[in-house]
Amino acid sequence: MTLVLRTTTRTTEPAPALPVLPTGTNPLLQLQAETRPADGPGAIRCVGHSRELALGGIPAMCSACRARRDWLLINHGRNVWVRCRCGNQWLEPEISRADFDALVG
Repeated sequence: MTLVLRTTTRTTEPAPALPVLPTGTNPLLQLQAETRPADGPGAIRCVGHSRELALGGIPAMCSACRARRDWLLINHGRNVWVRCRCGNQWLEPEISRADFDALVG
């Protein structure tokens, strides 16, 4: 029996380098800038809503699992999507951006 040694050439990507702070930069100010909420036309904001959500007086219900609470509301531009815990998601025209802003508080 003859054993054959096989070698493979694997290309590995270098690990991403951590950003280097210039001398004199306050790390707390940089953290504050990085965690500031996004704004502008491309911003996406999310908020959890654990209670029932009444749209025009009618409670919202997931069409996939029939859940009536534990929603994730996603705002992008003028649109608001509702996402259920089962993963079902839909655009909800009854929720305006002003309504979303009121929920965020």
